[in-house]
Amino acid sequence: MDARRKIVIAHTDNTVRNAIAQLLQEDGYKNTRITSNLGDFLSGLRQAGCVILGKDMDFDAFQLARYIRCGQNGNDKNVPVILVVDSKTPTLELTAKLYQIDFIIEESHLDKLKSVLASVDSRRRSILIADDEEDTCNLIKRLFRSDYEVISANNGVEAYSLFKKHQFDVSVIDLMLPGIDGETLLERLLDQAPQHTALVFTAYKDEAIALRLLRKGGFHYMTKPSNPTEIRNAIQSAMQRSIFQKYTAYARKSLA
Repeated sequence: MDARRKIVIAHTDNTVRNAIAQLLQEDGYKNTRITSNLGDFLSGLRQAGCVILGKDMDFDAFQLARYIRCGQNGNDKNVPVILVVDSKTPTLELTAKLYQIDFIIEESHLDKLKSVLASVDSRRRSILIADDEEDTCNLIKRLFRSDYEVISANNGVEAYSLFKKHQFDVSVIDLMLPGIDGETLLERLLDQAPQHTALVFTAYKDEAIALRLLRKGGFHYMTKPSNPTEIRNAIQSAMQRSIFQKYTAYARKSLA
């Protein structure tokens, strides 16, 4: 993580706050905001590049995490959230996952904060674009590059190779791809990762094709050209579905 990125810390325990502040200072993080006041925290949230929360606060940390993920304060909805607790339990870990908290650190192991911050960027959610139209790829990159990692491929072979190497959250697939066509690529991606969320773009308005792709596991079907608002809404819905799928799978595994 860029040491110049702003880190906002909310914790009521003065000793823990000071310990976190010292660790951040030692690691070169100078742009920090440390508070135990809700109003002060919210005022600094909009510029936050990372959020560190304490569980035992005057306000509920889980509800605050939900507030962050909604972006109601004009903040980055995908900002990394770290929860600092006195001790971890299976129930707490499950709840944190459901509220989309990225990391949990115990107060007795605050030294792990440095390695967690170093790994934050590698946990950024990602989108794979499989489309040979440069304009479409560039449009999606402009819409989402501030929120997600966006990688494009101009043919099906390259897209499938990238998919096998990276854990993409969402794929956007053009039906008429060179190399491997979009429908075949969709089948291969879902064979590789059955819960993966994929949207399909095509220039053809054919309900039979759309129904076939949805039955094969596609999340959404859009025709070209689509305006930026429609594209943004579709991909955001796909990302939310992907996040929900992952946390639901985690919950089932934890409760099994």
